[in-house]
Order: sequence, then C-alpha cells, then structure tokens
Amino acid sequence: MLQPDGSVVHRRDIPRQHPPVRSSRRGTSRLLGLLPLVLVFYAFLLIAPEASQTIGGVYLPPHRIALILMVGPAFLMLLKQPDVRVNFMDIGVGALSLWIFASFMVAYGMEKGVVRGAAAVIDTAIPYFLARVCIRDFVDLRYFLVIVAPGLIFAGSMLTLESLSGQLIVRPAFASVFGNITNFQEGQAAGQVTLVPEFRAGLVRAYGSFAHPILAGVTMLGLLPLYCYSGLKSWPLILGIAACISGVFSMSSAAFLLVILSIFFLIADFAKKFVPIVSWWIISFFGTIVLFVADLATENGIAAFLGRYTLDPQTAFFRRLIWTFAMQNVEKNPWFGLGYERWERPSFMPESIDAHFLLMAVQNGVFVPIMLLVAMLYGMVRLGLAMPWLSPQDRKLALGLNFSIFLAFVAAQTVTYWGSANVFLMALVGLLASVLAFSLRQQEKGQASIARARRAMSALRHSSS
Repeated sequence: MLQPDGSVVHRRDIPRQHPPVRSSRRGTSRLLGLLPLVLVFYAFLLIAPEASQTIGGVYLPPHRIALILMVGPAFLMLLKQPDVRVNFMDIGVGALSLWIFASFMVAYGMEKGVVRGAAAVIDTAIPYFLARVCIRDFVDLRYFLVIVAPGLIFAGSMLTLESLSGQLIVRPAFASVFGNITNFQEGQAAGQVTLVPEFRAGLVRAYGSFAHPILAGVTMLGLLPLYCYSGLKSWPLILGIAACISGVFSMSSAAFLLVILSIFFLIADFAKKFVPIVSWWIISFFGTIVLFVADLATENGIAAFLGRYTLDPQTAFFRRLIWTFAMQNVEKNPWFGLGYERWERPSFMPESIDAHFLLMAVQNGVFVPIMLLVAMLYGMVRLGLAMPWLSPQDRKLALGLNFSIFLAFVAAQTVTYWGSANVFLMALVGLLASVLAFSLRQQEKGQASIARARRAMSALRHSSS
C-alpha cells in the first residue's frame, strides 16, 4: 500500500485487528440478565411440588420461593434500564394484580386476605415483571430458549418415561424425601395428596414435576411454536421441539388440541408462502367466523361437539355444567368474586372450575379476566402490526410468540392455569409485552428514517427546481 510519503507498506505488516472484548462482555451480560427468569422456570421444571415449604403459615411451593428470591435482583436490574417505557400491558397487569389483592381483602378481611392475596399476586405479577425486565429484545428471547432447553429436556424425558413405563417417577421420588403434598380445598388444607397412576389409551397420564398432567401438557406444548419459529439451530432447536411435544404424554384432551392447532399453524404458514395475498389477519378472521358458525350449527355448541371426541367425554359434560353454574355465581358476585369460598353448584358436580378466565371471574370478579384478555389481545394485535418493521428472523419469532399466546388462550377455555402453570402463563404474557416494546421502538426508528428520507427527497426536488 502506497503511503503519502512515498513509502510502501505491505498488508502483512499491518497489525491484525482483534474483535473488541466488549462483545463477549455483552454476551455475558445477557446471560446474567436472564438469570432470574431462568431460575424460576427451572424451579418448576426440575422440582416437584412435594418440595414445598410452609413458613409462618404461608404455603411456599418451589416456584414461589424462586419468585420471591428473584424479585430483588430483577428490581436492581430495572434500575439500570433507564430506557424502559411503561406500556398498556404493564398498566393492565398491574391493575388486575391490585384488584386480585383487593378482592381477597374483601372476601376474607385484613388478616387472611393479606396472606391469600399476596400469594396470588406473587404468582401473577412477579413472573410478568421478571419476563418484562429480563427480556429486552428477540436476541434475549433466543438466549432464554437455549438456556431453558435443558430443563425442558429433563421435564420432557420424565413425562415420556413415566407414560411409557406405566408408573409415576418424579413426584413419588420427591415425596419419599419431603412427604406428600398438602391438599387444598376452597383455600383450606384438607389432608394430603396421594397420587395414583391414571391410564388413558393404555398409557399413564404423566405428571413429571408438575402439579397435574393437564398442566404439564399445556406448559410444555405452549412453548412449541416459540421453538419452531425461534431461528435456532442444532441441538437447542431439535431437542427443544422434542421436549415440547412430550407434553402429549399428559394424555389430556387439551394437550392433543394444542398439538392439532400447532400443526394447523405450521401448515397454514407454509401454504401462505404460495398465496402471498392471504395474511394472518384474513386467516384469523375466517377462522373466527367458522368457529362461530359451527357453534351455532351444532346441537349444544362447539364445546359439546368437541367434547364427544375428547379422551374423556364425561369430563366434557361436566365442563358444560361448570360454565352454566359458575356464570350464575359470577352474576351474583360480579365485582370482587368469592375468593376461595365454595361456589354454588349441585352436589354431584366437582369442586374445580376447568376454565381459567371463568375461575378468575368467580374468585376475583369480572374485571380481572377482562383486563387480562384485553392486555393479551392488545399485545398480539400491536405486535402483528409492528412485524413489518422487524428483521425476517425476528418477524418469525414474533409470529411464534403470538401463536403461543393464542394456544394459551385456547387451552384456558378448558384448563385452569394454577400454581406453576399460572407462573408460566404470566411469564408468557410478560414476554409478549417485552418484545412488543422492542418492536415498537423498531417501528419508530423505521418511520423516522422514512420521514428523513422524504424530507431529503423533498429538499432535493426543491433545489433542482
């Protein structure tokens, strides 16, 4: 290379530029920033409910202990993020959390209401808060999926092994050390839970480390779209998808429904490439119309029609009765609900309400489920509108997250997300809020760049004229 003074310098004599160390520190910082959320997930993926502790009369399952321990570090992380903006979803989740706390105070008074309300708020607000703080963009989300994959693989392996071997493994092992878990009925301790293997289609309904097989299924399969559209490669992608699919060994109708919907999403997304004019907005619109027409056309509604083809049609029969009588309870106590008190129903009906949003209305009043539904719908729609401003890889992952939220919504019609499953659901909503905030920033930058380009073109035309 010829220099200004006439000398020649060969390329081999130029010192090689090493990549800055800053990039590796940034990667380490990402990993540390994800730690609070990752530890909460590992708490319910690896540790069975039998490891729960009761301290001062307060029941603390493993996931709740992890949430309490991680909220402090997450708050310190938040203080170092001056660019965090409070959005509508944050306000909505904060409002419904306060309403939950107030509803228990109304139902039980100061002493009992504080304890029960605080426990419910911990399982609702803190997982959302952790996801909101720990995940800042799509790169963070991919890091999270990689780091949490070993925990999912362990949980999925145990589900598969239990179902195929015909015996429960994980929870009996924890029970041999910590004893059987306490059984709660209407908010009161009522003896201990003794697990008995339940067979469906010749296979055991696997528990793994989860409180119930249904919760295992909706939690594992709820992450399937995220892994399918993550853009990851090699073992995290393959093993992550395999671990999620193991949720079918819960042998629940909800799990099989989520598998069917996931396959439909994948096929529809693939087919959409050949018909560019068809968008997800059109697919969603016509899908809603089809479900509405089917609900009117079938004898007792779409739920009854599908109920005849579930693994346990008798369960579907009770679910229809639950909706009928639970709505009567909501009409009598619309504002603050009943708490954990007994809801009015015929004596032959089960105590549980197998519909998440309906249970929230019965326990805490109609404001709580409506606010959560509005927040979820708002996040999905706004994220969908912001997708054109994202990179192709981020756009795919955003689509996968919207699919996961939709699967959670569908499952919530026949499943109650309680315990660790509620933590998973609220963390998923927090992930939606976080990537939405990043996507809106990208949209603002893109729109600002277009505005600058238009001004420059306008100035150029004026100067040339």
